[in-house]
Amino acid sequence: MAGKSPGPFPNCDWRFNEFPNPAAHALHVTCVELMALAVSGKEVGNALLNVVLKSQPLVPRENITAWMNAIGLIITALPEPYWIVLHDRIVSVISSPSLTSETELVWQFYDMLLNVDQCSTHLNYMDPICDFLYHMKYMFTGDSVKEQVEKIICNLKPALKLRLRFITHISKMEPAAVPPQAMNSGSPAPQSNQVPVSLPVTQ
Repeated sequence: MAGKSPGPFPNCDWRFNEFPNPAAHALHVTCVELMALAVSGKEVGNALLNVVLKSQPLVPRENITAWMNAIGLIITALPEPYWIVLHDRIVSVISSPSLTSETELVWQFYDMLLNVDQCSTHLNYMDPICDFLYHMKYMFTGDSVKEQVEKIICNLKPALKLRLRFITHISKMEPAAVPPQAMNSGSPAPQSNQVPVSLPVTQ
């Protein structure tokens, strides 16, 4: 749909239509066309996931989130033989020999974040990612991965390091101390070896 004008469907009174809106109509006909393909449901499901999980030259990077949302809507609207591949992929990752525990899975997420941070000039979803990591810490992992992730957080760029400093209690860089001379630009402070002189009070 993407706000195109004119839209892909003719204008009509959707109150008296089989579908509540153009988006629902588009989702329905897309699923019908996919189910009519002469291939198995797993093949279709894997092809849909690969649209967003693998590099696609026809999908602009700035539009990848919209494509992910569209694929999510489509694959969950299809019958189980189509969406079961998503379940299989999640199980495959969790059961990977390189991931021996949930704690290691969390640590792997930090490692992937470091790779993305080093390869990107700007992260559009930095705050939601940090919210997720804080949620994992305070609700599940606690300090069990502190030693592993502290090294990673120290290597992140300043913006991410600042947001994640409380996960490992990394304090902010303290501002440089201000020289005493700069703090008092008026008369110099009395020296410790000076003796105060009492002046007589005139009546």
